Amino acid sequence: MSKYIENIQRPLLWMIIMLPLILLMSCEDFEEQIYLMSDQEVLVCERLADTLSYEITAADLRFYGPAWIGSNIESALESTERIGATWYDDDLVIEPDVFVFIDGSDTVAALQFIDFVYDETTEQVDSIQIVYMYNPAGSISFDSLSVDTILVENSHTATAYIDFSQGLVSAGSDWNISIDGAVVQQNSTSKVARLENVSLLAFSTAPLKNYVADISGFDLAINYLSSDSVYLTATDSLLIIKRESDVEAGYMLWDRQGLGEAEIIFNASDYMTIALWDESGQILEPLNESLSLELIAYCHDLKTRMTYDLGEETYLIQFLPHEQMTEHSFRLVIVEGE
Repeated sequence: MSKYIENIQRPLLWMIIMLPLILLMSCEDFEEQIYLMSDQEVLVCERLADTLSYEITAADLRFYGPAWIGSNIESALESTERIGATWYDDDLVIEPDVFVFIDGSDTVAALQFIDFVYDETTEQVDSIQIVYMYNPAGSISFDSLSVDTILVENSHTATAYIDFSQGLVSAGSDWNISIDGAVVQQNSTSKVARLENVSLLAFSTAPLKNYVADISGFDLAINYLSSDSVYLTATDSLLIIKRESDVEAGYMLWDRQGLGEAEIIFNASDYMTIALWDESGQILEPLNESLSLELIAYCHDLKTRMTYDLGEETYLIQFLPHEQMTEHSFRLVIVEGE
């Protein structure tokens, strides 16, 4: 055999010998992995599938006005005016709403914004036209009351003050509302209720509830939820959370006094964002929002998992549905971090 042929055959021989070894090693490298859930993850999955549950309704705050939508709730919570500039929308279209004012037990007036001028050069609202009914009797009935009109000009250079019994007045007089630029404020004793998609011409009877003063939106939400006892309870059980609104976020409080500091994991059966605010009104950043491979593989009921570091405070909780969320209610399991 020639040296040339011998040199070719030797590498081929070694390749034949090594090929099975290489294939064997490759199979070992790609051996099927078995993912095991932790005891805590097993508990979460078991609870989500439980038949025994505790039902709670998460309140809707949208009745306070168009600014109280779930995706924009931070601005509503930070605001201190109950009307502010929300009487028109982002497209500079006036909201078709009636504002009813009370002072103590007296129903003072009802008003509606009907026109204004927007200067694009200065980006100022001017020449605000208001129609209103003053109620000298202080009753809830507005039948047969006359409608008056006020034109507020140059409010961006000098604040305008309105006494519903007299019209425009000076700053030193008694007044019910002031208009600074486009922002409407109430006096210290006034409260307002907002009726959406109502015409003043069709308005006849004042509502009996949901009147609010110019206070922090966060305090307003806390006061409303606490007065209606909308609290998260029985957190060691499977919770069925029903949103009061079909389309809006749901809200509730969680009083954790005496529970100590802990990492708390919210596990929900639908797609949503679970946001929390502490007692100072600061929104919290979640520590983790991911699902492990084990949970994805074995816990098909779980769609949202968010972890927060919580202390002994009363927290405001928001359940904000995502577009994929179509159910009116969802299952929620709360556990401490491992």
